[in-house]
Amino acid sequence: MTRYSIEIDGTEFVSSSVLAEDFRYILDHCDEMAVPGKRLDILFSGASPFSVAVVNRDGSLFLRISDNFDGGVLDEPVEPLVLRAALAAFIEGFLDRPGQDPEWVAGLRGPLARFRDWPGPAVRG
Repeated sequence: MTRYSIEIDGTEFVSSSVLAEDFRYILDHCDEMAVPGKRLDILFSGASPFSVAVVNRDGSLFLRISDNFDGGVLDEPVEPLVLRAALAAFIEGFLDRPGQDPEWVAGLRGPLARFRDWPGPAVRG
């Protein structure tokens, strides 16, 4: 069975399911993480046992991990640059896997480069 793993700020998230559409969504909507109060689903949106989202609270990002089994939710603060680096490395690793559609991979390389330059959310002063 295929296993996907990403480490974000010292916590490892593992799933047997990753949707390719999640990558496009993250890359196309990363600026939404700069909107206070906005929730952005980022990983494993169709997977069990959990999903990972980012919530912006006044310029601070929080990882929101939802457990689909009992409805439990965990909110953990995360630095924007740490999150960006983890997501970029995860997506890059997925794109580099053998057997990926070359056209699909090429279509994500440009957005991934822009994501790597994303400055993170503006912090209210």
